[in-house]
Amino acid sequence: MANRTRRMRIRLAALAAVLLITTISAGCSQSGDSEPEHSTAAAKETASSGTLPGVSALLQAQGVKDDFWQASTPSAEGMDEALLAGIQDEVDKHHERLYSLMIVRHGKVVLEQYYHGRTAQDQAGVFSVSKSILSALTGIAIRDGIFTGVEQDVGSLLPDEQRGEMQAPLQLKQLLTMSGGLKPVDDTIMDWFNSSNWVDFVLQEPSMEKPGIVFRYNTGLSHLLSAALTHASGESTISYAEKHLLGPLGIQDYGWQKDPQGIPAGGTMVTLRPRDMARFGYLYLHNGEWIGRQLVPKDWVAASTKEQIKTDSGGSYGYFFWLGESKTKDGVAHPNFAATGYGDQLVLVVPELDLVAVATSNPDSRDTSSAGELIDRYVIPAIMQ
Repeated sequence: MANRTRRMRIRLAALAAVLLITTISAGCSQSGDSEPEHSTAAAKETASSGTLPGVSALLQAQGVKDDFWQASTPSAEGMDEALLAGIQDEVDKHHERLYSLMIVRHGKVVLEQYYHGRTAQDQAGVFSVSKSILSALTGIAIRDGIFTGVEQDVGSLLPDEQRGEMQAPLQLKQLLTMSGGLKPVDDTIMDWFNSSNWVDFVLQEPSMEKPGIVFRYNTGLSHLLSAALTHASGESTISYAEKHLLGPLGIQDYGWQKDPQGIPAGGTMVTLRPRDMARFGYLYLHNGEWIGRQLVPKDWVAASTKEQIKTDSGGSYGYFFWLGESKTKDGVAHPNFAATGYGDQLVLVVPELDLVAVATSNPDSRDTSSAGELIDRYVIPAIMQ
């Protein structure tokens, strides 16, 4: 988890300066690097007593209503409450940028904490977590016949004028696996955002190798996918998501920016509440099924969360999901997959442990702490059964 977070921080360092502006304009307040301020007095009191703040009490104090998530206790869901209680002190000492941490086990919220004045009502800029959302939409579009499959030619899904700009044939799979062969727009992210046409900018970047061979993290490729979905479906990616994913999940409080042509940003510029991030993780924990309805095809979830390509650092990558493992205190490694975003935004799913972990953080903080390390040190070892 630590290596994955560092990779994202390095690759998207320039992206933070731009997206902080869009995050603020979307109504997501950003706190500075102040001392940790927990959301309620109850949280402070329970931290000093070495116990966890109750989820229900926290939500009641914040006036939050949720018709899906149910609160439980760690012990009731087979987790060591004393170990989890240590998170509070660890965050106070070493995690200045953490905004929120939410743990769901066996479908119940066993831990939910907010810092630096944040509450459960606040949206956070999730940055590249939105790539994993776009992956889900791709699977749905294949099911609906909008896309024919991952081998489909991207040029056939774009307007004629942009189809002519293609330097080499590109498949949807090569967008999903960051292997498009083009120079990443992330290398000159300010130029890309300031350009008059984001899709044209991506297509005009120089070719570095044959598509499908080398993993190069490139947010431009995910934006091409959003453009393809918008053109092929006849409606914006946002509209399609509301009908087939966000709406059915009950996610209504979110933000999603667009490019100069009105194409929803593919792979960034989305804001979500932590509880809604957890809904997305829980959907994938259950193989795309949500309350008896198969929102995302089961086989697509399986394909997206298994290795499709090796990353430039030797790790494993699916279709816009990072793959790894979580080790319990008995030393057993359990496969996991994660949607991650710049500045320590995280949706981690560990199917064998029936666990979803969500974290949001201040992307502008100079703090180098990692929510993944916090989860590895306290949350995973707390699992007893």
